[in-house]
Amino acid sequence: MQKETELDEKERRREMREKRRKFADILSLSGDPVLAARLTGLQPCECGDILDKKAIRRKVNRYLQNRREMYGTVRSGLERIAFNRCNDAVKLAFSGKEGAEIEDLDLSCISAIKRDKDGGVDMKFFDRQRALETLMQLDEAESSCSGAEEFLAAVTQKNFEAEGGGEDES
Repeated sequence: MQKETELDEKERRREMREKRRKFADILSLSGDPVLAARLTGLQPCECGDILDKKAIRRKVNRYLQNRREMYGTVRSGLERIAFNRCNDAVKLAFSGKEGAEIEDLDLSCISAIKRDKDGGVDMKFFDRQRALETLMQLDEAESSCSGAEEFLAAVTQKNFEAEGGGEDES
């Protein structure tokens, strides 16, 4: 009887570890602690207890940091498409530059370039409006990331205060 109880307890702990891991994964991807709790079968009030675990907070923070870095890279590329001038592309089309001279041109606005059989140049440009729309969507996604960071900060502060204002373990 006692062995069965011990096995049940081990299984319950294993399931809880798995829920904590899933919660951290979903929180870091969605930025929504309520959604993460719902999808892992937890009550929102249990989330603070899960985030009391130093390893879980570190994992979520690492995910959020990687996400911020990715947003920065994507944002930079989209801003180049949306706001850069196309003067160098026009210069290329009309000058017929070759080889090393092309390396000095900023052609980030061009999505495709072909030379036709008559020697002409066919250029396709990125859609600036679509880049701007994608930037707007990126802003929304970044704000959800900020929501997760605010949630983590609030939980950490609550734990810090509950411990009597001692050194925070994060």
